[in-house]
This record gives sequence, structure tokens and C-alpha cells, in this order.
Amino acid sequence: MRSPLDPLDSKKLNSFHWRTAVIGGMGQFTDGWDLSSASIFLFAIAETFHIAVLSSASSLILSSVIIGNFVGALIFGPLVNKGRKRFYGIDVGLMTIGAIMEALSPNVYSLILSRFILGIGVGADYVISPLIVAEYSNRNDRGKLLTLSGGLSWDLGALSLAIVSITLSIFLPPQLLWRVAMGMGAIPALSVLLARRRLPETPRFLALLKGDKEAMRRDYGLDISVVDGTPISTYMKRMMKMLVLASLTWFLFDVVAYGLGFFSPTEIGETLGFTPPEFSAIMYASFTIPGALVAMYLVDSTGRRINQTLGFVVMGASALTLGTLFNEGFKSLDFTMVIIALSLLGMENFFSQIGPGTVVGFWGVELFPTKIRGLTQMITVVAGRSGAILSAFLYAYLFSVGLSVTMVFTAVLSFIASLITLTLREPAKRSLEVISEENRGEEKNGISS
Repeated sequence: MRSPLDPLDSKKLNSFHWRTAVIGGMGQFTDGWDLSSASIFLFAIAETFHIAVLSSASSLILSSVIIGNFVGALIFGPLVNKGRKRFYGIDVGLMTIGAIMEALSPNVYSLILSRFILGIGVGADYVISPLIVAEYSNRNDRGKLLTLSGGLSWDLGALSLAIVSITLSIFLPPQLLWRVAMGMGAIPALSVLLARRRLPETPRFLALLKGDKEAMRRDYGLDISVVDGTPISTYMKRMMKMLVLASLTWFLFDVVAYGLGFFSPTEIGETLGFTPPEFSAIMYASFTIPGALVAMYLVDSTGRRINQTLGFVVMGASALTLGTLFNEGFKSLDFTMVIIALSLLGMENFFSQIGPGTVVGFWGVELFPTKIRGLTQMITVVAGRSGAILSAFLYAYLFSVGLSVTMVFTAVLSFIASLITLTLREPAKRSLEVISEENRGEEKNGISS
């Protein structure tokens, strides 16, 4: 079976591919900046507004942006069939507004609201950017482009925030520092607003949904118009099992990744003798970003399933080891024990990015036909965001019980997710239409040229 867009899928990696991936990645960069800012500055925010760190108000500060992700995905997922490019730019516009509002928040309630608005933009971007990058990409390099625009960009955003925070802390008091740093999140979002509006519509939307031969000739030099008349309900019924399994892996990953990400800088980092920005900078620079770079190199050759399965297994093993070694808590830690703890946490972060931290966002756009790709990405995003929302409250409780319980729980969920991953279809180096069997003519699906 060949894709009707095989001439585009067969192209070598070029500057257009890289440019669209970078433009798409700035939304994830902004998300990494803003989500990590709340965990890094949680103590300073709590002091500013006179709330406890492990409180419901703090959990709402952490989770409000993710609740916004949930809403943004639900709004924009069904809309992308009206045009991918049509809504590209609205997402980063909302991020810009939310980041500025964060910096100016007079009380904890306005901060929660501003992070919710920012989160709507991020949720829209979680649906639109990976979908657009995948539909522009060639088949042999699609994974590397999705990695650059996704997990790697997120990690670079988080590391940049940590470095900026450490630098600005020399000049600014904590109560002002968090406002300046959060407000600076508007810069990367605003920087790609015009660039996103100027990109051409994706070839798959033009050829397979809109049937616009003129636009395909003008923008891509191809004389193609393949209109898919298959009802959305037919595709959803056929693909439901795969959609549930893919969504479940993202849900489980976000439970453990955000749970540790939200509270590790304060609950673990400070116990080990680091400030939250220092701890985050060490983790991202030494482990997380190197893991994403390895993923970018491997993901098209080793495949999505192997990377994600291996990532979950090592995450689980690292967490279990950490929980076993430190079941009495971080008391009387000497230098050797600090190094062991950092190494175990680093290993968890490194393999997280080799696997699920990079790959969980691929499934919703790679496994499903063009006609339902917006809906399937929306559903996987909502599943992941549901896990992240749960984690903000669940891990606040688990850390209050103890590190050992927290890490054992993390390990169990990671091992379960590794088994589920093995049931998913491998999309590496295959055309999107071939992976999803989009043009196989099943049930008189109405595909015609």
C-alpha cells in the first residue's frame, strides 16, 4: 500500500522540515517554561500570598494551567478539520496573554485564573502543533521532527527558565523574581506568532480533506486531490481500541512525570541541599535534555514502541530503587548518598525522555487517519492532562506520607505503562496514510481521486 502523498513522504530532510518543527516547538518551549516556573517558585509564591506549599491552593496553582490544557484541547480538537493553519497562532496568542497576566497577579485567585488562560493556549498547541508538524514531515524523519518540536523543546524551555531564574536571583528578591520570570514566558510565545500565520496549509488537509488541487499545485507542486468520504464514526469504531491504549500510556506517564516534576524541586531538591532552580537546572542539563537528544537520534531507527517501553521500565526501576534505599527519608545524608539520589533521579529523567517523555505525544497523530487526527490527538491530550491534574493533588498527598511510598507508587504505574505500550502499532518510517490504513477502501469508504 502506498500513500497518495508518497512524493512528499519520500523527500529528504530539508530546511522547510526543520523550520516548521522549530516554529511548532516554541509552543512546547513556552509550556516547559511556564509549567516548571510554578514548581520552581512555589515557595516564593506561597510566601507572597501567605499559603502553605502542600495545600489545595498550591495544588491549584500547579494544576490550573493543566486544567486549561484540558479545556483548550477540547475546544480546538474538533476545529482543526476546518483548517490546520486557520487556528495556528491563536494558541500562542493565549499563552502570551496568560504569561503577562501571571506577572501582574494581585492575589492567588488571579494567578490561578491567568495560568488557566495560559493553559488553554497550551492545550490548543498540544493538539495543533504535533498534528501540523507530522503532516508536513517526510516519513523517514517524522519522529525526529516531532521530538524536536515536542519533548526536546519542552525540556529546553524548562532549562532556560531555571538558568534565567538562577541569574536573576542575584539581582531580584524572590517575591519579584517569580513575577518577572513568569512574565518572560510571553517572549517565546510571541516570537512565533507571525511565523505560524505565514506557514502554508498542510498537504494532508488540502489533499485528503479539502480536495484543493490548486493549493496543492501552488504550495507543494503536486496534482493530487483524494477526498475521503468515510464517516468519522466508522473510523472511530475501527480505531477505538488503539485510541484507548495510546491514551492510557499518556495518562499514566503524566501522573508520574508531573507528580515528580511538580514537587521534586522543593520536596527532594531542597532536602539534598539545592535550591529549586539549581536542582531543576542540574536535572534538565545533565539528564533530561541529553535523553531527549538521544531520543531524537534513535526514534526513527529503533522505533516508538521500543523507546517508550524501555523508558517506562527504567523509570520504574529507578523509582523503586530510590524508594527502597531511602525508605527512612532523606535524613543524615552524606555526600555519597546525595550523589546516589541524584543519579537515580537523573536516570529516571534520562530514560523518561528517551521514551515516553518524547513518544506519548506521537500516538494521537501518527496512528489515525487524517479525518479524525484532530479528535484522536484531542483525546490523547485530554487523557494526559487528566493524569497531570490528578498528579498535582495525588503527589502532594504521597510526598506528605513519605518518599518510599511515592516512589513505589511511581514504579508500579511505570511498569504497567510499559506493558500497555507493547500492544501499540509501530509507526516509524511509515506514511501516515499507510499506518492508519486510511485509503484501504474498507466498507466502501468513499475515497476517490
